[in-house]
Amino acid sequence: MPTLEPQIKHLVEDYLGWLRARIKIEEVPSPNNGWVSITTPYLDKHNDFIQIYAKGDSGKIVLSDDGYTIDELERSGCPINSAKRKEILSGSLRAFGITEEDGVLTTAASPREFPMKKHLFLQGVLAIGDLFFLASPTVARVFRDDVERWMESENIRFIPTLKLTGRSGFDHIFDFAIPPSRRLPERLIKVFARPTRARAESMVFSWVDTREVRARETQALAILNDSEEQVPQSVVGALAAYEVTPIFWSGKDRYRDRLAA
Repeated sequence: MPTLEPQIKHLVEDYLGWLRARIKIEEVPSPNNGWVSITTPYLDKHNDFIQIYAKGDSGKIVLSDDGYTIDELERSGCPINSAKRKEILSGSLRAFGITEEDGVLTTAASPREFPMKKHLFLQGVLAIGDLFFLASPTVARVFRDDVERWMESENIRFIPTLKLTGRSGFDHIFDFAIPPSRRLPERLIKVFARPTRARAESMVFSWVDTREVRARETQALAILNDSEEQVPQSVVGALAAYEVTPIFWSGKDRYRDRLAA
């Protein structure tokens, strides 16, 4: 049977090249205390490119979001003011190695650690923004919490927040993993509270980068929130092109047996 290694290596290199070509680094206008801005190709909910900031500090490189992520959550009607939301935020911060103080997200890295820490920091900013995204300020629970409650109610066994190291050496966070059974192989799941092409491309890279180091039969699934808005076809197409099964939240019950087996 032909190996997938050449194809996967090509896909990983293509993705890394795409990132390199679209990242822009600029010095923040004076007085800036040494900060530089890093504009990434990932989009926020306003379709603006996400920016993070970096500066040197005692031999380390500090990365910061300048408070943007949590400020946007509060502006969107999702203040981190309940015990449950604080618990979920704390768990996400730990998973991505991020510190929060006065609403500002930061992490620190040695020059050698910088590529990995920058990758995880960006993934954390995206995940935290999506984790608490509410389609309406009156919605009581965050989407990921809804998914977890549904899986528990349907007796679907799962491992929450799984970190995997891919072929590139980067770590990737999956929201859930379902262990293999006698009927079905391992399943890796990401949850999209706000499905966008940028988030789909991010998952594609996570999946392509990790599938080679998992069992050959491992499957990837994406649970997409279509409660308030139609999921763009570009998201569905990007996922399906790389054998990621899109599951619409409105049709989740059709996939219960596949998840529970």
